[in-house]
Amino acid sequence: MPVKPGRNADQLQKDAYKEAKKKSRISCVGAKLVGSLRQRLNELGSASRHLLVSFDGGYTNREVIQNLPAHTTFIGRVRKDAKIYDPPADQPDTGRRRLYGEPKLTPDQIRTSDQVSWQKVKAFAAGKEHEFKLKVVENVKWKPAGGHQLLKLIIISPLGYRLAKGANLLYRKPAFLITNDLKLPLQTLLQAYVWRWEIEVNFREQKTLMGCGQAQVRNQHSAEGVPKFVTAVYSLLLLAAEHCSRQNDPPVQMLQRAKWYPEKENSRWTTGDICNRFRAEYYSKAIGVSFDGFMNKRYRKQNHLKLLNPALSAMISIRT
Repeated sequence: MPVKPGRNADQLQKDAYKEAKKKSRISCVGAKLVGSLRQRLNELGSASRHLLVSFDGGYTNREVIQNLPAHTTFIGRVRKDAKIYDPPADQPDTGRRRLYGEPKLTPDQIRTSDQVSWQKVKAFAAGKEHEFKLKVVENVKWKPAGGHQLLKLIIISPLGYRLAKGANLLYRKPAFLITNDLKLPLQTLLQAYVWRWEIEVNFREQKTLMGCGQAQVRNQHSAEGVPKFVTAVYSLLLLAAEHCSRQNDPPVQMLQRAKWYPEKENSRWTTGDICNRFRAEYYSKAIGVSFDGFMNKRYRKQNHLKLLNPALSAMISIRT
């Protein structure tokens, strides 16, 4: 963000600050990043390859959609009361050409009406394949996307879930999506949007587990460098875990979880598990204790009174 001028600044400085503030908005920065990514693909010889980007509601706006480069497909979330229109049925003989036709029902009204039937589409999420119920409305127009842009509206019915076995069935909120690709299969669009949730997981883990944003720095270069450094460390940690997960001789095991945090079958390693494994190996190397012996089932089944150093075992197996 640009530096805000003081109260004694002249009008030119204030106007320059307002203009710089507009250019540094998150939607403007996002549009530039998509454009630079598209340009990079073109330079690598993939100009004909389509780029699929998935947005949340903060980026599904005029600034981003109307500045998308060629061969780029977007899928973004819109409000449940968004105003969408049909294409114009006819054009006047004189005067300006019409860009929009009659207004349609809002996305939430379409969800509750019987005008469009539900479709069942499968997508992978949370470690298993789920079946989603969708409603699709083809060839609609939305003013923030521009009058010459035909869009597809996708409505996702809320998924039911239970907090525990036998508990009451709860429902998440419905999702309302639009995309500029009218030919891409529904399963591909749905899977791309579901995978976008990994970005939110990334933000949460970098802020909580990795401590991004907690560094007490004031210098501009340091403030810009800390998130980059934390992101690099986070990426290396996940890459190392992926490499270890494919190692079969000997197989790499995570620390035994507490009874209040059981491990699900066929679940991937969490970032917390990876950090605990790394910390345990680092501590074991520093104090000269064999980590393989600690993970041996024979040692884990021993009575806690017979362990050589119960405090050491507790320190190694502690969770964050």
